[in-house]
Order: sequence, then C-alpha cells, then structure tokens
Amino acid sequence: RSLNFEDDMEEPQPGALSAPPTSEGQPSIPRFASGTSRHCDSGNNRIGYKELDGVCYDIVYGYRTAFAYLHEADNKNFQNSQKALTTGLRMRVSCGQFCYNKINPACILGVSGTLDALGGEEWKIMGKYQIDCYSTMPSVYGKSNFKWWNQEGVDPVTVVETRAEHFAAITEIVKRMLEDKRAAIVLFETADYHGSLGRGTDFMCNDQRLLDAGGVHIIQAFFSADKSEEVQIQGRTARQGKKGTYCMILCEPDLHKLFGSKRRIAGQMAPKDLYNNYLEIERAKLQHQKHQTIEKSLAGAEERDGMTRQYFQALLAGSLVMSQQYFKDLYNKIWAAVRQGRSGGGGGPLHVVFCLDGSGSMGGSPWRDLMQAFTTFLNTRRGNPDKVSVVIFDDFSQVAMSMVELNSALSSWLSMPGGGTRFLPALRDAQQLLSLGSQEKLAPVLIFMSDGANGDGDCLSEMQHLHQQHPDLQCHTIFFGRGGSERLRLMAEAVPDGQYHHSVDGIALQETFKSIAVGAEYTK
Repeated sequence: RSLNFEDDMEEPQPGALSAPPTSEGQPSIPRFASGTSRHCDSGNNRIGYKELDGVCYDIVYGYRTAFAYLHEADNKNFQNSQKALTTGLRMRVSCGQFCYNKINPACILGVSGTLDALGGEEWKIMGKYQIDCYSTMPSVYGKSNFKWWNQEGVDPVTVVETRAEHFAAITEIVKRMLEDKRAAIVLFETADYHGSLGRGTDFMCNDQRLLDAGGVHIIQAFFSADKSEEVQIQGRTARQGKKGTYCMILCEPDLHKLFGSKRRIAGQMAPKDLYNNYLEIERAKLQHQKHQTIEKSLAGAEERDGMTRQYFQALLAGSLVMSQQYFKDLYNKIWAAVRQGRSGGGGGPLHVVFCLDGSGSMGGSPWRDLMQAFTTFLNTRRGNPDKVSVVIFDDFSQVAMSMVELNSALSSWLSMPGGGTRFLPALRDAQQLLSLGSQEKLAPVLIFMSDGANGDGDCLSEMQHLHQQHPDLQCHTIFFGRGGSERLRLMAEAVPDGQYHHSVDGIALQETFKSIAVGAEYTK
C-alpha cells in the first residue's frame, strides 16, 4: 500500500519505517468531533476518520493527525495517553508505491452502481485491461419510479445567466416543493454530498405523506464533469422503489469556467437538446483531457512500481547495503513525483510568464517594490530548471524576456514605459509566449499584476481562450495598492483554479510573489 504525502506536510526526511496502529478489542460507537470527520476511539487509544458508513484508523493527514492526538491527550480522552502519543506521533515514511496495472491478478471482480454511466474513455480502459465480461442486474425493488425528463411542472435542465438568477430559480423550485408538501435537497458544487448523502450511505425517506405527494426532489446546482457523479446525485431520491424527482439548475458563468468557453446557452435550447447536444459533448471533451493526463502519469507510476519491487526484494534477501541504496533512490523518486504532480501540467519545470504593469502610476517606489518582489520570486525558485518570460505593458506591451533561465532573469534590468493601462496587448503577448513553452513541454504559469483599472474591457474571453489553449494553466492575478480590483478577480476566476491576490504595499507584494513561487510546486 502506498503511503501518500499529504498537502500539509513539509519535505519529508528519511527515517524509521512504521506501521499503522492495530485494533485491540472492539471499537466504541463512533462519535465525530463537531464539524469534522475525526473520531477518537478512547478504549483503543487511537484516532480514525469517517470513511463511507464506517471509521478507518489507517488514514493519516500529516501534521493535522499528529496535533489531533495531542489535542485528545490534553483533554484526557485516551485511556492511555502515553501509548496513544507513541503511536500517533511516530514518523511515517513512504516506503513504496505499487501500480495497480502491474499486479496482474488472475481475476478482477467488481461491482458498480454506475456501470451504465461509463463514457467512451472508461470503456477503452476496461478493454485495455481485458475487463470484457459484465452484466447489469435489475433492482430487487422493480421498475424505478425516478422521474427526470417526464416530470410535470419543472424543467429538467435550466441554465440562467447570472448568479442572482441562479439562486432565485433554486429558491422558486424549493418553495414550490414545500407548497406541495414535498422535500427538496439542493446540492451545490462545494457541498460535501459524498458525506451524509453521498456514495456508500443508504439514504431513505420513510414519511408516507411526503412519498404520496411525490417524494424527495433533488436539485443539482452545478454540472458534473463526471457522469457517474451525476448518477450518484440522482440516486439520492426514488430509492428502493419510492417516488422521487430530479432537476438541474445551472449558472452560465459556471459552465463557461468549466468548459473554457463563452458560448451563450441560457434560453437558447430546449432542455433535452441542451443536455444531449451541448452538456454531454463538452463533458466528453473534459473526460478525454482527464484521461490523457492519466496516461501521461502512468509511465512514472510504473517506474516507481519497479523500484519498489526491487527494494522489497533486497529486503527479503537480507541485503542491508542494497536495501539502503534502493530505499534512497526510491524515496527521491517518490518525492520528485509528489513535487511534480502538484505543479501545473502534472510535472516538470515551469514556464512562468509575467505580465507587469508599467503604466505611469507605477513610477518611483511602486516600480522599485515590484522589481524587488520579482527578484524575490526568482530567488525562491532558484535551482529549478524553470524558464521565465516577462511582458511589460502600459497602453501597449513589450516582451522584455522570452524563455530565459532563472539566473539570466536575475541579471536582467527591466524598465518602465510609463503610459496608460490596457490589458489586452499583454494577454496576447502572453498567449504567444505560453505557446513557446508548450513546445518544450513546460508547465504554464501566468502571473498578471496591475495597480489600476484598464481601459479595454473585462478581458474574460481572452482569459478563457488562454485556458482553452493551455488547460493546465496556473493563473495568478495581483492587484497592487489599496481598494482591490474586481476586474482582476474575475480574470482569475475565468481560469479553473485561478487565484486573485491583493497586495496593499511593497512588503505584501514580496510576500505574494514568494508564496506564488513556493505554491507553484504544489498547486493542483
């Protein structure tokens, strides 16, 4: 089993191997801390985490779990605090990663409630690994009473133009359900629907009056990039032969962000045409991109699998010297994969394109502060094989650096033109530079900084076009000064996982550039 490094861990250091704690006796009835999924098993002096309908004691969340043990010990919630801390505070070191496709089992068996929802990419994978015998079992409860397309009074799929209209449409449907003596569950993208109402949990409605009125109505307020997730959400109603209905109410800007397109669709198509001829097609494109990324990472996983087996064979042979060497090689390879897997583009060096505001308002100390922040970024990334490009803009833009190494960038001088402020010329130059980096398979990062308002529009279509051309783009927009910038914030939001930063002064700007330089290793 692979022990993965968690998001909150610093770079790990080799040390003694350890095994997860084992159970002594039966666990107590799970009681979870308010607002968390953590469970303290006092009798067995251990901490576990909710997994589906049970508790798993093999899950570790880095320092968070360590401090959880300290917290429970301080509150005397363990029968034997010393034993709990001895287990909970020990160092855990990743000692191998096995690749599932290298296990070569004699037989693969599986059960899925979403077999019918598999897309073309999933079927290709099943065929690749010769999973070619499957069957669909009918429900023991008979024909489903689930209604989506054939329900009365509710459009099965609705797309609205603004966030206010989105909330209003959801509220209207919820009110209508309550008036009809029914229940409604609304699932937003940020909701933890894999928790109390999610996969692995049997959700039932036993109110006969509610069932007679039509059952539970599910409102999905976002579009799932994964079809099986959509099916799981639909399955929160009409369970075990009961009645139930479902609909989607979607916000157009959310779809633009998900698909990287600015196509207007609200009110343009009938619900079934909207779903079959647009949403399903765009989802298939997303799945294709996702599986291409998986295929690229497979080679590295297979290499780590081979090194893990080599290390274990040396252990079993009792070769101390070879075991130590294999472990060091393996550990370095695993840590490199962790660092690369969290960088944009799934690994490798970065190509960082800076778009820096050189308008007149940046003259004097603001420009000096910006240059200091820029130098801080370069020094923080020093030692990495990154490439840097710089676009300086006012009313026009100029490429001050193109694909230079970090040391060369540190020795270069940047001058400020001092005109007005327009964003579009800089974004067009950035597009060309990012394309150059893609040819060398560098992970793309865009850092766009300004201290004021521009005079050439919201630039959202240009940002979405950047994402279309570079799906793995890491995007940061920075406003320098007081007040903030709604335009820069929206530009960041136009790119999935884009981040908006507000730096009020030179010190804050340095910290922002430094945090981006460090975070570029771990984003995604």
